[in-house]
Parts: sequence; C-alpha cells; structure tokens
Amino acid sequence: MIINFSALATNPELYKIVTDGVGLGFLTGEQEIQPIQYAGLSSATRDQLVAWLKQQHAAATAADTVKARERAEEYVRIGLVDSQENADKISRYIKENGNYFSVASIDAAVHGLGRANLDWKEEPLEPLPNGEPRLPIESSEAVLRKASIAQLKDFRDRNGGIQHRRPLGSFSSSIF
Repeated sequence: MIINFSALATNPELYKIVTDGVGLGFLTGEQEIQPIQYAGLSSATRDQLVAWLKQQHAAATAADTVKARERAEEYVRIGLVDSQENADKISRYIKENGNYFSVASIDAAVHGLGRANLDWKEEPLEPLPNGEPRLPIESSEAVLRKASIAQLKDFRDRNGGIQHRRPLGSFSSSIF
C-alpha cells in the first residue's frame, strides 16, 4: 500500500499512530507500507487509514474532474461544438478506455475520436495576404490540383504539414 505521508501529516494523530505502528520514524512523500507492516497496525488504525485514503482519493478525483471540465472548455474555445452529442461521445470514449475524467483522459478522447467523430465549428477563412481565398481543410483532390502555389502552401501549413500527393494508380504507375 502506498501512502503519501506528507498529506497524512495534515492529520497529526493518525500520522503518529501509523508511523509508530509500522516502526518508521519521520516520513515524507510517498512511501510503500509492506503487507506485514500494515497487518501490524491495530484494526481501528487500519480502518482509520482506509477511510483517510478513500477521502484523499475522492478529493483527488473531484479535483481531476474540475480540471477535466476546464480542459473541455478550452477545446470549446478553440472550436469544439458545445453539445450533448459531443459530451456523450467523449464520456463514452473515456468509460470504454477504463479511465476517469482527468485532463489526460479528455485529451486522449478528443485526439482519439478526432475531427471526423466530433462536431467542430467551421473555421473562419480569411483571405491570403495576396487576396486569394484560403482552401478549406476538407478540400478535395480536384480543388487542390486547381489551387495556386500560395494556396497550397497555406493549406499544407494549416493541415500540419501533410502533403496531398497523387495516389499511385493505373495512370501514374511506373514499371521500374
């Protein structure tokens, strides 16, 4: 059993009983108590310790949930649609992957589900500095073939450096 003795020190009575009971002096940080040491504690002390650990876990989970909600709000600010459908998809993803609500689980859900499975607001496309219109991220290959070099460079930069190349097929294959 791992115990954060720095946090346990906020309950001085229980801290003293546990440190004396396991035969260790002044402890800080996270320390592991071996099963034999745990068994050496009185049943009342074990019950108090378990209740304290549950309280600490509940407080940490509540704090993680608040931070997860804040992270979800950050995604809404950058374009994720604030809808029950998106919330259900993210919740389902987190539950299916055995996680609880935390910043890391929200990030994993949004990235795991991706843009295709979540609803995002359309990004406002301002024209390029040369006056040409910007290409939408969902542009087809036909639109990309007709685009100017400036439009393609801007598209590539906004699309994470992905370059759309003509797929190899019957018209573009090589026998060598």
